Amino acid sequence: MHVSVKTLHAIRALSELAENPGTPHSAHALAEKKYIDSDYLTQILNKLKNTGVLESKKGPSGGYFLSEDPQSITLGDVIRALEGPTIISPCTQPEHSDCEIIDE
Repeated sequence: MHVSVKTLHAIRALSELAENPGTPHSAHALAEKKYIDSDYLTQILNKLKNTGVLESKKGPSGGYFLSEDPQSITLGDVIRALEGPTIISPCTQPEHSDCEIIDE
């Protein structure tokens, strides 16, 4: 499975947020620190906010912050938030009902 550039940018930004959980960070400050285009990162952060991974606070001391403890947010949560549902194996798709499970 390949991870998109969007997901990689999200992981970089989330790692920064995880270092100071509960402390809001502006998209601009995160983008500058992680060398990511600010507008692109804002789109990513908003998507993570809309799916519940992040929360935000408005105002001069506002910004984005993790919605829960950093250790409870998984890579799968981030990928699903940005890329949608993932299929690990073709056998998990309904149209492949003829797949056999091989037990070694």
